Amino acid sequence: MVNVLCPKCPNCGAPVSPDAEKCAYCDSPVIITSFASALGVPDLSKYTQAYKSALSSAPSDPSVNAAVGFCYLRLKMYGKALESFSRAIDGGVMNSEVFFWAGVCCLGGRKAFLAKREVIDKAEEYINAARMLEDRGIYAYFGAYVRYDYFKRKSLIVRPDYRELLRESRRLRVSEGDIRILYGVLGVERPSEL
Repeated sequence: MVNVLCPKCPNCGAPVSPDAEKCAYCDSPVIITSFASALGVPDLSKYTQAYKSALSSAPSDPSVNAAVGFCYLRLKMYGKALESFSRAIDGGVMNSEVFFWAGVCCLGGRKAFLAKREVIDKAEEYINAARMLEDRGIYAYFGAYVRYDYFKRKSLIVRPDYRELLRESRRLRVSEGDIRILYGVLGVERPSEL
């Protein structure tokens, strides 16, 4: 159980049972399992400290590495988030969001157009892994963004191209809310073509 590593609520410090997902006292998550749950955390510094403490005794724990990665991502600390997500992936995490956000972190808050090809290849590797675990509209949409901003803008031919991935994202019902969150994390403006 992951919570054995976090015997106290990262938010209020109350003791939590080994199988608790939320604190019985403050109703906060014990382990952050998604970026959305990280958005709801009022004081990320408490969570980051709790997770770092847990990692000092079990540095390869995939759930805690993923949780601290979501904290770093919310703070736009892309390099630290990517390191944490990579450790979670190496530890065997099977959470599609970890792969997806690792791909986003590869860009480091810059446009895909400005990235080196090996960075784009790694980002696409993470996107494809996320889609193999769970095919969500936002994953296909991020793939469309990368294909547009890097490949299309550099006049490189690749299949599927950004239009095909954009159609796929719509088929999978990508939401405008997810798209806004993505561009907020990416730190770039949304291209008019997307």
